[in-house]
Amino acid sequence: KTMASEVATKEGGARTVGDVVKTDTKDAFFRNRNTFDLSRERAKATFSSDIVTELLCGGKERWNVRKKVREAILKDPVFSNDDRIFSSRELRYKRALEKYARIKQLEQSLALSEQDAIILRQESADEYPLALHEFMFVPNLKA
Repeated sequence: KTMASEVATKEGGARTVGDVVKTDTKDAFFRNRNTFDLSRERAKATFSSDIVTELLCGGKERWNVRKKVREAILKDPVFSNDDRIFSSRELRYKRALEKYARIKQLEQSLALSEQDAIILRQESADEYPLALHEFMFVPNLKA
């Protein structure tokens, strides 16, 4: 399959490869620009941004947990959102369930505490169909 056929398949032929390339290039420009701007501003700071990051995360230990979790998510292809823009609602729902199941597997394999599991869900940056159940109903049943 070519990229053009994939775009046509995903969008019913409404967009062209040129549109995708222009959008990707534009997004990359702004991402790189923002990274450059952030790096430049961090270099001007009179304090250590690492210390502030640790403080905001609740300490060095919590920051290390967050980094470990983020690395696990970035390496895992289940958490990829590359095709999210072109996905139907049904496909996004199915992918969210797959991600939720993978989160549960990672919680067990990484032996995460309940607080660390919350960090895992935050770092995955996605909404899950069972979130209401897990955050509202289960805690009330446990109480």
